[in-house]
Amino acid sequence: MRNTNRFAIGIVLAVSPLLGCTNAALAAPPAAPSASVKAGLSPETAALIDQSTAVYQKYKSYQHTAIYSVEQKTKEGVNKQTLKFTLALERPNKFRFASVPNTSVLAVSDGKSFYNYHGETAEYTKNPVGPTYKSINLVDDVMFQPLGTYLIALMLQGDATADKQFTPELKAMKVGPPVMEAGKKWIPLGLSAQGSTMTFYFDAAAHTLGKVVQTAGNGSFTLTETYSDVKVNQPIEASVFKFTAPDKAKMVAKFTDPNAAAEAETKALIAKYEGKPAPDFTAKDLNGKDISLSSLKGKVVVIDFWASWCGPCRAVMPSIQEIHEKYGKDVAVLAVDTWDKKDDCLNFLKENSMYTMPVLLDPAADKSATSIATSLYGVHGIPTTIIIDKDGIVRTYAIGSHEKSFYMDALKSLGIQIAAK
Repeated sequence: MRNTNRFAIGIVLAVSPLLGCTNAALAAPPAAPSASVKAGLSPETAALIDQSTAVYQKYKSYQHTAIYSVEQKTKEGVNKQTLKFTLALERPNKFRFASVPNTSVLAVSDGKSFYNYHGETAEYTKNPVGPTYKSINLVDDVMFQPLGTYLIALMLQGDATADKQFTPELKAMKVGPPVMEAGKKWIPLGLSAQGSTMTFYFDAAAHTLGKVVQTAGNGSFTLTETYSDVKVNQPIEASVFKFTAPDKAKMVAKFTDPNAAAEAETKALIAKYEGKPAPDFTAKDLNGKDISLSSLKGKVVVIDFWASWCGPCRAVMPSIQEIHEKYGKDVAVLAVDTWDKKDDCLNFLKENSMYTMPVLLDPAADKSATSIATSLYGVHGIPTTIIIDKDGIVRTYAIGSHEKSFYMDALKSLGIQIAAK
């Protein structure tokens, strides 16, 4: 069995040149592995996280405002959005996390009770709070959106690995070489996969988290989280930890599950169409020819509502194309471009010439409310794929992207001879 003391010392030694650890720190290693070590983080990551956690643990009070900036590059230009969140802690057990200025998310402990408000359902709960900050269940009860603020809250509580869903990402992260920015040295901790990155930047001198940068789409999407109004060990006004219920909020013993409501809505939508005659429509193909759904009666029809800007739609298109190529004799495919601009659709198809299935242009173009998809088929999210039998009855109403086997099984149930895998 490995000696836990020697293991802990080895971790600090391995990264001491990077983090600037002192000999005094090495002289008194922890008696047992830290939570980071137990969670399986790499030695370098564990040392970085543990050093930062030790700093946050010494704070008697802490406040910051998280600036959450999202930037997305599109063909039309750059879309920017900025959100703000506040975090405050006063030991032993006062706490506040909130979105501002609109408190769609609000969690407050006044030292006696813990109030948790969910704007999505306009409900809040009230429960006794324990004698320490650790009695607040940050993982399950607080709806953190900014990831860096979440990590700081966990480190203030003493365990950055408390969230078992987040820990695998920490385990996959690597400590990078120091970087200089605005005269300050930063230690990056990050990971990169499939065109996406997530990097936490720690102040090399203060050992605190300074910012988080996430990118996706090979740089077309960037999310940056920085911190302003950071206050450490300063008095916090009592009003910060006072809970005031937002307008029309109601106290409940248990939150309504918003997912359950959404699932019920989806089931009702599917039930409205499956087993019923498919609403007829007429739209023009790319050559300007009118195509009506009713003209295809006698064949199985696959209608795929999609748009050029929709990522999940693009994920489905290879399956729809394969249906057209392999089973076009018995199955009519109609890829209806909806909620989209005609030029964007045409440019997409020009750049993706492998898609040869019939494409129809929704006459409402990018006006979703009056589109064929919405007005006739109740579509509120794309892709939505409708599979109609030879008698014109809707048999499958599928929302979102699915594996190819899903569509093939649906066709097979209607008598289409699907080739063996």
